[in-house]
Amino acid sequence: VGSRGFVQAGGATGRFVILALILSALLLIWTTVRLSQRLMDRPRAAGKITDERSRGVQAYRRIMYLWFFDPKRRSELISPLANPVTVKEFRTRRFGRSNWMMRLVFGCMIISLALMLAATRNTEAWGVESLGTIMVLLSIGLIILVTPSLASGLISGERETGGWQLLQMTPLTAFKIVRGKLMSVMWTLVLLLFATLPAYGLLDQIDVSHKLRIRDTLISMVLTALFALLLSGAVSSLFKRTAAATTTAYMLLISLCAGTMLEESPFSRSTVETVLLFNPLAAALTLIKAPGFTEYTLIPGNWSILGIGSVILLVVLVVRTWRLTRPL
Repeated sequence: VGSRGFVQAGGATGRFVILALILSALLLIWTTVRLSQRLMDRPRAAGKITDERSRGVQAYRRIMYLWFFDPKRRSELISPLANPVTVKEFRTRRFGRSNWMMRLVFGCMIISLALMLAATRNTEAWGVESLGTIMVLLSIGLIILVTPSLASGLISGERETGGWQLLQMTPLTAFKIVRGKLMSVMWTLVLLLFATLPAYGLLDQIDVSHKLRIRDTLISMVLTALFALLLSGAVSSLFKRTAAATTTAYMLLISLCAGTMLEESPFSRSTVETVLLFNPLAAALTLIKAPGFTEYTLIPGNWSILGIGSVILLVVLVVRTWRLTRPL
């Protein structure tokens, strides 16, 4: 449905098959090299802490790393007002460190602007709505790709590694544990959504009549990210293994966004619209007036469904976490 209205060149299937085979071969070789046992025997210098170097080196690294993003800088003490679970997640997760988070954010920003630049050159052929469709697909794709990988191991990862027993011995309540876990992922998602704002701003400059559409689309993205976060967290609390939780979270989100995309050829329009009410991707495409979705009215019905679903998932996560904190 989303491909309606796009200018499609011939031979796309053949080019896709060739590129897929080439990329698969390159990734297979790369994986084989990375799994080589000789990598385990290579000595790797741990480096020096920035705080233990000379003042000149410290000043230089603070300038080059913009003060906050030096990976060799010693972490500060945990503030009494800070949630220790959030701090722990940021310090132990790879993309939780500030330097990796900035790389992820700026990478997403460059990709979004590059897509908009490439699409802007074909504005006359595609139309402004097609440019908005590209941004919606990119934003939803980032949410589906990143959220389960970060949030599906919040509880199951602790249970799998034995860290949950340590949390049980602390005076932290179940709600505080859940809040700390969710906030560690929420900040990453917020930064990713902020990384796409320049591209939406460029879209607004191309056609100022899209201002309200862009605003509503961003609201839909925030609700989708919140729902995906709580869904992944709730799934994480139900499994003991991170792999099973991650697979289940991905399957549920992909099924919700892709499995409910129906066409009107075998179904009636009312049936298709009812099913699409549960699809956050379809709702965002409707807001941006994507080709093939202009005849549906999915807002505010989809927002209500996402809000109610988020509340239910939050209750499941808190209750499940509370039960896990109880003595056996």
